[in-house]
Amino acid sequence: MILTGGHTTRSGKDQTGTRKTNCLLLSQYHWLLLPKMPFARTRHGAAVCCGQLYVVGGKSPFPMCSFNPKQNRWIAHEKELATRLHCSVTALNEELYVIGGEDHLNRVDKYNPTLDEWMKVASIRTGRAAHCAVAIGNLIYVLGGCDSNVCLNSVECFDSSSDQWTDKPCMTYERKFAGVATSCGRIFVVGGFRDMGFNTLHANCEMFDPVLDQWSLVSSPIMARAACAMVSFNDHLYLFGGEDANCSKFDSVERYDVQNDKWELFGTMPEKLACVQASVLLLPKKYIL
Repeated sequence: MILTGGHTTRSGKDQTGTRKTNCLLLSQYHWLLLPKMPFARTRHGAAVCCGQLYVVGGKSPFPMCSFNPKQNRWIAHEKELATRLHCSVTALNEELYVIGGEDHLNRVDKYNPTLDEWMKVASIRTGRAAHCAVAIGNLIYVLGGCDSNVCLNSVECFDSSSDQWTDKPCMTYERKFAGVATSCGRIFVVGGFRDMGFNTLHANCEMFDPVLDQWSLVSSPIMARAACAMVSFNDHLYLFGGEDANCSKFDSVERYDVQNDKWELFGTMPEKLACVQASVLLLPKKYIL
């Protein structure tokens, strides 16, 4: 599991992103420091596509960079892409999707790593930033976030085969800066703020079942947090970092057992970070030995 970027001060204030790339070897619970990103980055998105980790948007001179685990190095991509803050990034069918973000709330761009080409696709119906996006099956789900005025609980679904967005049942609560991951064919959303002023923090977690097309509440994490990162591995969710309503940053890692509906403290990160991104990337054996 790889953590990229993030900051130690609240969004909108005097914040400085980090260039660090921290890798958690889960089997040993051992943290490695991988090569640093070309530039410090925060308020960004990240996703794994075609065996490489892509980091897009945020506060950085370059719109995108990618980490090649076989070469153990980062590459800065200079092709033109609109500057995006608090966008979402996800991968589907070996293509990368960058959705929404400040100043481009409705815009959706698709990147083909093989051709090194960007193209615009159908705009999202409700413009948003500080939202979540996740791929499940052949669809991309976009959840929550905020527009220029209010926090959102709305959910949309993108079908790449038809280039169309469809409204889905709303989450129980409005959420921005929440964490999201998929496991066992379901979508889990945790934490986040429910107001524009960063005053009210969610402590709960809710789950969406695409087959039943409905949301339900599940067990809550031990610590309420927003601007956190979450990934899935082997029927477990791993929740990293974030902040509370008092601007305090976390270095704690929690693990959720999907089958038993139970959260537990699992460890700590190398430092306290908010707006950090987490990704699962297959690394060569040399990292493990």
